[in-house]
Amino acid sequence: MYTFNRARERAEAIAVRGNRIVYVGDREGVTRFIGSRTRVIDAGDRGITPGLIDSHAHLAMWGLYRTRYIDLSYPAVDSIERLVEVVREASRGREKGSWILGRGWNHALYPENRLPNRWDLDRASEEHPIVLWHTSGHMVVANSLALRIAGIDENTRDPEGGVIIRDENGSPTGILAEKPAIDLIAIRIPRPSIEDWVESIYRAMSEWISEGITAVKDPTASGYSGDIIEAYRILRRGGRMIIRVVALYWTQSLGELLRGSRLIEGSRDPWLRIPGIKIILDGALSTRTAWISRDYKGSPGVRGLPTLDLREFREMVLEASSRGYMVSVHAIGDMAIEELIGAYEEAVKRFGRGSNIYTVIHYMLPDEGHIDRLRMIGGYAEIQSGFIYFLADAYYKNLEPDLYNRILPIRSIISRGLVVCNGSDAPVIQYPPRYGIYAAVTRESSTGLVVNPGEAISIEEAFATYTSEASKCLGMEDLIGSIEPGKLADIVIWDRDPIMVGGARDILDMRPLYTIVDGRIVFPPPRYS
Repeated sequence: MYTFNRARERAEAIAVRGNRIVYVGDREGVTRFIGSRTRVIDAGDRGITPGLIDSHAHLAMWGLYRTRYIDLSYPAVDSIERLVEVVREASRGREKGSWILGRGWNHALYPENRLPNRWDLDRASEEHPIVLWHTSGHMVVANSLALRIAGIDENTRDPEGGVIIRDENGSPTGILAEKPAIDLIAIRIPRPSIEDWVESIYRAMSEWISEGITAVKDPTASGYSGDIIEAYRILRRGGRMIIRVVALYWTQSLGELLRGSRLIEGSRDPWLRIPGIKIILDGALSTRTAWISRDYKGSPGVRGLPTLDLREFREMVLEASSRGYMVSVHAIGDMAIEELIGAYEEAVKRFGRGSNIYTVIHYMLPDEGHIDRLRMIGGYAEIQSGFIYFLADAYYKNLEPDLYNRILPIRSIISRGLVVCNGSDAPVIQYPPRYGIYAAVTRESSTGLVVNPGEAISIEEAFATYTSEASKCLGMEDLIGSIEPGKLADIVIWDRDPIMVGGARDILDMRPLYTIVDGRIVFPPPRYS
């Protein structure tokens, strides 16, 4: 058994009473806790770990995509032609004029070596507005009908922080990059109901526990945060939470932050907390919109961009800090990280650290100074090592070698004493933590690309980023993240010893035998006669 307590001790046995761990130690010592009604599970030489924590994943959006969107992820969709075929098939039989929505395409893996465009999608259907999200979530492609509905044409200006990609004649190609541009179309799409969100969340939770996930920090979705938080509260009131959730209010303006403040609370509920905000400061490396200090490969003058006014951004960080909020900001490029850490430093200078939790989401291209400065203010790196597994091909195509080999320096971050919390950012990539653990250990992508292997960490260190360390990004390290007396009984029993696997590839095959949350076995789900 791997406790992931401060000393990283191992143990032979654990006892649970109610929803709490009451004993961790040897087999002889646990016998006094066994009574006539005690369920005893002998794991043999299989491994036991704390429940896994995804410190940054859009759980609600994952559920919605599973119920309402076409899955366009690789390798099932491996070319633009295949994308057109899948969308065409999905449109058959649907009412004329209804929206066709999809998610997950990744042009970096397509043989056409280009972005899909509106003319491609027009071949799939001209009777339905079509909007398909890139796997990063930072780009969409829309067909001509969707562009007309949104009023996007040659005369439409790029909104601040967003880009309407055009052809050589100035005509929109159907590609919209970053939220301000995507929102030109997104606001036209019919909104899900609260009931849709409730159904989507519960479906996602029921799926994710099968991979050993027992807690998630969900930064929710821009424009839908209020509805998603209400759906979580409905599930909590109904006693239907089977994964612990820390939900953030996603805001991109000071006015939006102030309006959303009514939803943010200081509750210490072990099942549902809404302690602060999430902000996006830049784009993505896979779409060449992350804000970096030099040109993207083959694109003179293209260095990405901040996605909101920087003066307003700093005001947002200060306002949230003055209220004692958790502040989590998406910053991928080195320029974005520099701007963000400067804002955090100013907030700490003005208000002190207090109870605030400061995290940098993604933290893909920090330099050594960024690592030390974030550590000094008590901040956390909220990374997604699984990006290497799923997205390295796009990074390789978009970045010069020196930047490519600076991606996610996990070994350096840990060695300099900065806390690393791991997660998936699903649905950007697949949610199972085994992909992130594998990538942190091997630094390999699914296609065999290697990203700076000197930054690899051990399997045990990788598990810590999903357990004891990840709990800090949720502000719940006093309750979860390790197997210790007094903590909540969130435990995974694996089908093998996950730390002492025969080879790195075995990490991708490991599965839970049991996922226990709050002292109850939630996976496999109970059977009723």
